[in-house]
Amino acid sequence: QQIAEGTEICPLCGREANFPMTSSPAGSGQAAAAAPARSVPSFSTESPRGVRGWLLLFCLGVTVFGPAAFFVQVGNTSHILNPGYLLDFLRVMSGAVAGALLWTQNPVALKAVRVYFILLGVTVVVVLLSLVASGMRVGTSVLMGPNFSNFTRLGINGCIWLAYFMKSKRVRNTYGANL
Repeated sequence: QQIAEGTEICPLCGREANFPMTSSPAGSGQAAAAAPARSVPSFSTESPRGVRGWLLLFCLGVTVFGPAAFFVQVGNTSHILNPGYLLDFLRVMSGAVAGALLWTQNPVALKAVRVYFILLGVTVVVVLLSLVASGMRVGTSVLMGPNFSNFTRLGINGCIWLAYFMKSKRVRNTYGANL
């Protein structure tokens, strides 16, 4: 399959074309030379690319440190059958899969990252609802709840990493798009 004339996105891989495209009528070499070449933004050799920097930190966090911390936490509790732990397990495992796909620069990596952020958002909402419920039951503030630090950690980390994946030049240059 050929790249359509005048496009800036490759229909095969979804990335920006990294060569200038010109429109040349068949058999007319002089007309093609006289026609101005369309300049297409190309990736420079200096642009951030590959799994390095903050992207590498995210991959390490969700593939190594996140699962390790989760299993240490599960080992220290007797509430393994709690639905909150099941949701946390799904979030941690989807993060591990997303991190591995990002690390190997797989084309479906950003879809896996979207699933991870959706599960992270659901986890934050469930933790917030449990904080409100426990606060109403005991009669204390939500800020005094047992999972408030978990809620703030998940919420702040999620917002920071979501913003990174939406705006990062490295993510765009490595995977062809941002979230």
